[in-house]
Amino acid sequence: MQYFKLDTLNTSYIFEVMDSGHLQQLYYGKKIANPCEITPLEEKLGTSLGTTVAYSAKFPTLNLNNLSQEISTSGKGDYREPFILVKNSNGSLVSNFLFSRAEHISNFELDELPSSYAKTDTLAITLTDKGANLDLILYYSTFADCDIITRSAKLVNNGEKTIIIEKIASLQLDLPYANLDMTTLDGAWGKERQITKRTAQIGLTQIDSKCGISSNIHNPFVILSKQNTTDSVGDGYGFNLIYSGNHKETCEVTIHNKTRFMTGISDFGFSWTLQSKASFVTPEATMVFSDLGTNGISQQYHTFVNEHIVRGVWKNKLRPILVNNWEATYFNFTQKKLLDLAQKASSLGIELFVLDDGWFGKRTDDTKALGDWYVNKSRFPDGLSGICDKINKLGLDFGIWVEPEMVNPDSDLFRSHPDWAVTNPDYDYSLSRNQLLLDYTNKDVRDYIVTRLTDIFSSANISYVKWDFNRPMSDFYSPTLTNQGEFFHKYTLGLYDVLSRLTKKFDKILFESCASGGNRVDLGMLCYMPQYWCSDNTDSCDRTKIQEGTLLAYPASTLGAHVSACPNHQTLRMSTIDNRFNVASMGLLGYELDLNKLSNNDLKSVKEQISYYKKYRQTLQYGKQYKLSSIFTSNLSSFIRVSPDKQTAIVGMFYGQAITSPPSDILKLDGLEDATKYVVTTKKQSFEAKQFGDLINIALPHLANNPIFKMVIEHGYSLETECEKYTSYGDLLCNAGIKLYQAFSSSGWNETVRILTDYGGRLYSVEAVKDKQK
Repeated sequence: MQYFKLDTLNTSYIFEVMDSGHLQQLYYGKKIANPCEITPLEEKLGTSLGTTVAYSAKFPTLNLNNLSQEISTSGKGDYREPFILVKNSNGSLVSNFLFSRAEHISNFELDELPSSYAKTDTLAITLTDKGANLDLILYYSTFADCDIITRSAKLVNNGEKTIIIEKIASLQLDLPYANLDMTTLDGAWGKERQITKRTAQIGLTQIDSKCGISSNIHNPFVILSKQNTTDSVGDGYGFNLIYSGNHKETCEVTIHNKTRFMTGISDFGFSWTLQSKASFVTPEATMVFSDLGTNGISQQYHTFVNEHIVRGVWKNKLRPILVNNWEATYFNFTQKKLLDLAQKASSLGIELFVLDDGWFGKRTDDTKALGDWYVNKSRFPDGLSGICDKINKLGLDFGIWVEPEMVNPDSDLFRSHPDWAVTNPDYDYSLSRNQLLLDYTNKDVRDYIVTRLTDIFSSANISYVKWDFNRPMSDFYSPTLTNQGEFFHKYTLGLYDVLSRLTKKFDKILFESCASGGNRVDLGMLCYMPQYWCSDNTDSCDRTKIQEGTLLAYPASTLGAHVSACPNHQTLRMSTIDNRFNVASMGLLGYELDLNKLSNNDLKSVKEQISYYKKYRQTLQYGKQYKLSSIFTSNLSSFIRVSPDKQTAIVGMFYGQAITSPPSDILKLDGLEDATKYVVTTKKQSFEAKQFGDLINIALPHLANNPIFKMVIEHGYSLETECEKYTSYGDLLCNAGIKLYQAFSSSGWNETVRILTDYGGRLYSVEAVKDKQK
């Protein structure tokens, strides 16, 4: 009996070729290092089950409906979700793919699609459907350094007649047990990647995107875990898809306690014509097993993204601290206003100035000129190079915003090429944010965009580009296609073509993916753009949930996070400048507010924040992350990021609503060296004394009756928060933890009381004590 065993550093994946030619999934889990005996792992087929369908007369007890398989088909007795559904030339939906051959491939890459790189090894298994004259090639690649296995498939039409692909997945995993928890990242605009956890019941649980993009509704990342699994303990399986279009993830549980998980391109609106001798390649899907809880899954994915997805000059490179003018000015800006903002940013230590929407065409609001990629000379008479040179002289790099996949009906581009917009000839078109989608299935459109953006990106010393996409798709139709069922996937392939050409030509530019905030956060985009804008919602309270969910799947080195103005522009919530920074520091730090309107106290805080972030930037962006508690199950979201040498760590604690008579807090760390001595110190921050209101008489009775002090308080007098400092060894900090100062609760305040208003937070530095030289 032939079997295959794929090993990473800590996991093994085993499947066999049965006598019938089917691939039976035998095991996926903790590494089996000793010689493998597969007989104990095989399904025992002593008899059929009731009225189930026997695969053939030769194999009368082979019931595909209760077999753990590598891929499933239609029409031969398996009534669960099929991996592949093909309409053959005679209209039949029956498939019968059986083992043909196996080979190993070096330096494997997918055609037309982004994929991981630096693969350890790739196994290619060819299955053949002799009746339809089709080959299905399954690719398995291993990454020993992060326990990731990637999978994809290629369907080859060896026949003389055309077939139609109705569905084809990238990965199928049949597990021999049920009662698994399914964790997904779900949401909407401004509420992206909220953690949802439920037990997968008998039947089908499904998430997907029908928006034409990976979407903020359901991210393609999924965790299946045993029910006793926690953040740090227990078995779990993680999955993610390297794709930016419609996707579909299903978890199907049977009455016989089997669980089938599948991920790949969504079959919604999908119908692919496969001509004779042609082939179709699926996106690469990823999977990982960890017995170290969800933290283990996250850590492996973080390593995978940093080492095998993000590429080029920005791989493992520190990201700059930026200021973006959008929420400071919106469309209402002049060069002077921009330069005043840049001057202030430079004085505070910010490194990059980003010019957002409104620099091109006749774009003075969001109803017009999108698609007209030429500089607005009334605003920038010297072009982008003029403003860029001035920004550079202030010591800042310069970046711009673009939205090249969209067009306004009120634009020169639409008036010249209305056929380039995605509209349906049988219906009036639907708008979102006053704009339409450009038809990236059309090569003429793609060539135009590449040409125009090449001119723009070459016109100045541009070091950063924010690539936006501000609407989901509608009116799915292209006059260039004979089969409209190919629209979604061909659009995605067209996008990848544009991104590939531009990012190769401008390989030193730092590209950031944005789509109405976090509407296209996926591994496909990260193959071209090393970071993404996490959400348009910059409210520090909401961002706590958004970022916790996002960090479950994607590393901090890819997550854009900004300090914005208060009241917050999305929620009208008030928050201190320090609390806003604390949350933003868990990602790639930026500021998106008018720095010239900040009080002196806030400006002082911002300067200290930037200095602090720069000091610990390496650890904050690339440290190994351990989630300590979750805002989705408690009143606290907390993380620790630990440097590779375990000499430095940063802890972030982000609270929900303030609690009257709060419980004691214990800061229990993770990831430190047991025998190393560390100093744990609270980051300095402040709060305004007027927050006490009339309670000032109790909180600060020795000053409250001083009329001069009362006047000073009304003008924004600030007090420093507590500063806790502890020295101890790593084993105590991780196993016992630190009992923190008492939180304020309706009584007096002093330097040993923590002020934790609604959605307050703290940062703590953890640094190894250096041995004194003798």
